[in-house]
Amino acid sequence: MPGSMQAIDRAGETSRGIQAVPPASWRSIDRQIMAPLQPNKPGGPQRGEMTIFVIDAARCVENHLASQAGSCIGRRNRRTDGMMTEESKTPGATPPIAIADYLKNRLDPQIAWYEAKSRKAKSTYWWFTIVQFAGTALVPVLNSLSAFDRNFLFVSSGSAACAAFATGFLVLQRPMEHWLRYRNAATTLAGFRTRHAYQTKPFDSGDIDRLLIDMAEHEIATENDTWAVEMRRTGSK
Repeated sequence: MPGSMQAIDRAGETSRGIQAVPPASWRSIDRQIMAPLQPNKPGGPQRGEMTIFVIDAARCVENHLASQAGSCIGRRNRRTDGMMTEESKTPGATPPIAIADYLKNRLDPQIAWYEAKSRKAKSTYWWFTIVQFAGTALVPVLNSLSAFDRNFLFVSSGSAACAAFATGFLVLQRPMEHWLRYRNAATTLAGFRTRHAYQTKPFDSGDIDRLLIDMAEHEIATENDTWAVEMRRTGSK
């Protein structure tokens, strides 16, 4: 009888899709259920008592199968949760952009760098232009004064040399072009930042953070290309 009950319960468990119970557990259940039903014992159970024992045995097996099914479902849920966690970490998912970090660590320092370069180029241009104009303007004055003192001729020659040096520097280095180019780059990037902050066109729809990064990096790359061409041109002369 224990063997037949085990076969029937295993068939029922398989039809329900429940994980198989280990044989040791079945043997333990059989001993616990069927101990009161052993034959050839004086004072054994009557027919009504046997019916109650059989019902209790069926309930016990059903509860055991239910507990096994619950543990199986719990393990399946844990595996599913683990799979969902791993899927959330897949590289295919698009991570959010930390736009505040980009502004603080990339865009704002780049704008400040362009502004500093623009101020330096502007100062260089104005100082060498002043030397050029002053040196050129002093030459005839010093030549006129040389009629009273021949030493003014040496001063006039030095003034002309300074004017020539300043002119050559302005032509070769082109600080005015650097001033305007750096200033334009700084103004463009600052304009992108302001329009992004107030969400005006083209930052009024869509993924405005990515659009800002794309436009800013394109402007920086264009300026870098222009600088590389300028360096090759200056080095070739």
